[in-house]
Amino acid sequence: MRTDTAKRRLWLGVGVAALAAVVATGAFGVSGTPAASGALVAPSAARITAGYAHTCALTSGGGVKCWGGNPFGELGNGGGVLDTALNPVDVAGLTSGVKGIVAGTHHTCALTSGGAVKCWGQNIVGQLGSGLTPNGRTPVPVDVVGLTSGVRAIAAGTDHTCALTSGGAVKCWGVSFATG
Repeated sequence: MRTDTAKRRLWLGVGVAALAAVVATGAFGVSGTPAASGALVAPSAARITAGYAHTCALTSGGGVKCWGGNPFGELGNGGGVLDTALNPVDVAGLTSGVKGIVAGTHHTCALTSGGAVKCWGQNIVGQLGSGLTPNGRTPVPVDVVGLTSGVRAIAAGTDHTCALTSGGAVKCWGVSFATG
């Protein structure tokens, strides 16, 4: 148990340090001006999402950049297990044409302007929806089977992701543990 707690603290520290580096360096045009809610204003980041030890931003130009820990390929840049990025790195193949992003604990998914869904990161329980045998890590975006067009919105949980199609259907993949 102590080892797990120490690892969590280490990765949480990496995530906090990465976010601090983004703010300090002015990445994404962070002005440092607190908004009414106390959040920092980031005019060139359209959206932001965070997993367990990684954070990703959708830029105003439709690209995706991620930073933080990368043990399962969460950064999407093809990097190795021990790679950690304190500054945002481009997600492979997603430098434009993206309109939405969501993060689970160790995976991230993007909704493209064409209505396709692409995911990367941990794939132990099929949370990438790639149809590939769960393999632990996929460090670059892969297509979600059957969702190469026609998706309006996406949402992610711990180890699963769901999509709302233009026809009003909801499709989900991965695993979800209900309690109670």
